[in-house]
Amino acid sequence: MHLKSYTEKAGKKHDLFPTTANLYAWYHSLTKAIDNDPSKIRATTESLIRDKKTNEEKIESIFYWVQDNVRYIAFENGIAGFKPDACQRVYSKKFGDCKGMANLLKEMLVIAGFDARLTWLGTRSIAYDYTIPSVAIDNHMICTLMLDGKKYFLDPTEKFISFGDVAHRIQNRPVMIEDGDNFQLATTPEFPKERNKRETTIKFEIKNDKLVGKARESYDGEGKTYILHAYSMIRSDVKEDAIKKLINRDNKNISVSNIKTTDFEDRRGTISFDYDIAVDNQLTDLEKEKYITIDFDQEFKNFTFDSTRTKDYEYDHNYYSVKKIELTIPPGFKVSHLPEAVEKVTPNYSFKLQYKVEGNKVIYSKVLSIDNAIIPTTDFTEWNEAIKKVRKAYGDQLILTKI
Repeated sequence: MHLKSYTEKAGKKHDLFPTTANLYAWYHSLTKAIDNDPSKIRATTESLIRDKKTNEEKIESIFYWVQDNVRYIAFENGIAGFKPDACQRVYSKKFGDCKGMANLLKEMLVIAGFDARLTWLGTRSIAYDYTIPSVAIDNHMICTLMLDGKKYFLDPTEKFISFGDVAHRIQNRPVMIEDGDNFQLATTPEFPKERNKRETTIKFEIKNDKLVGKARESYDGEGKTYILHAYSMIRSDVKEDAIKKLINRDNKNISVSNIKTTDFEDRRGTISFDYDIAVDNQLTDLEKEKYITIDFDQEFKNFTFDSTRTKDYEYDHNYYSVKKIELTIPPGFKVSHLPEAVEKVTPNYSFKLQYKVEGNKVIYSKVLSIDNAIIPTTDFTEWNEAIKKVRKAYGDQLILTKI
């Protein structure tokens, strides 16, 4: 039910938000009442951009400074649930809600000479858009940067997100951008699954009944920001151990060493780990035969839906994992059995697992993707059948036989 107005018993009529313009007018009345004092943040802003040569470098310096130096604390207290806190107070306190952080970012960008504007939106948890003018539409505020004819949606509450990127929770969302006494409606971009790519490459050989080799693992999108945020929250004396547990999945059968990482301070591009790896208990040696389980991750192995579930399932975000494992066949052995390939492709998800022999190597490739973060109930039966095939492939072993 959408109430556009109400009338008192005495007959006096009160308009609520009959149109989107009325909703913006109320929002705008709140932002006009913010007692911003940009002079209190000017020195810091100017120091952040002093040695920066390009617009992108200046924007990144300011955007990342707000991410790193202002703690996000969501709170609602009367009108403060709708009215942004003044930029100088957020700067002084070093904490704020989404509105206060967006306002601080906007004011710093304006000082730096950019066209930056406050922007209202609802995250993916909100089912409404601006065809229904109501405060129920919006539960978040960000800053929109107008630059060279493009709109950049900057959310400083998203720790370690890079300039130009947009978190999954606010992708493809209708937004209301301030424009003086007017407003602009727009939609945030939606990125394909490749934004969240996780790529793993391992080259194994067999030594003393272990799988031993070198590996490289990289993360982008949601996986990247999650790792960087978690890493920043860990005590310095346990950071190295935390990285090892991330890489070896906290699995005692997997040993990793000589870990080299990309620069975690650089938000642009992917983050990656290069390391040496040794895996126990994945190989059974019967002298004339070797039984090998080459995939120790086995994602989605038990991820099935109960028949009693009546609601769609929402994944945290789109998912895209690419894995390639090479195993060098030891001298004197040949491949006598390869696990059967699996290929299931639908509009919402796909699973592809394949083994092949190239020269003296077995090549295992696996691509798992969730193209739509919402798996509808109508897909549950088909999904469960696909997972059965994936589980069967995981349970099958590569067999090497002595020549």
